[in-house]
Amino acid sequence: MRIDFVFSYWIFFWFILYKFKIIKYSPKFSLVVAFIENLILLGLMMNRNVSTSTILKFLFINTIIKIMPLYSLKNDTIHKEDICFTIMLFAIYITWLHINNTNIIENVTTIYNSLIYEKNTTSLFKLFDDYYLKN
Repeated sequence: MRIDFVFSYWIFFWFILYKFKIIKYSPKFSLVVAFIENLILLGLMMNRNVSTSTILKFLFINTIIKIMPLYSLKNDTIHKEDICFTIMLFAIYITWLHINNTNIIENVTTIYNSLIYEKNTTSLFKLFDDYYLKN
């Protein structure tokens, strides 16, 4: 799956731009929502008896792209403008998917199937596997 088809990577990129003061809107709200979604997905993975290695990869990747950024923003206050920016960015993301002949349902299904059935087709999972399987 292409990296630009996963909204979590958009949020992480936003976080980087925010930390470098290129964007003034905090991604904290988005990271909180994404973290809650990941907790639900982790529960589904555990319920489906997904392998420990896949769960550990999931936890490692999400620690890097969500938990660490969220922790670094612990003192940020979520403002209405941050939520509005999240909605605007998500609308741009949906439009981007449409331009590329896909949609949010296909992407969520692909990500879900990649994790639950251990296909490891999302960008960072594939990169992780490629690196560690070669070494």
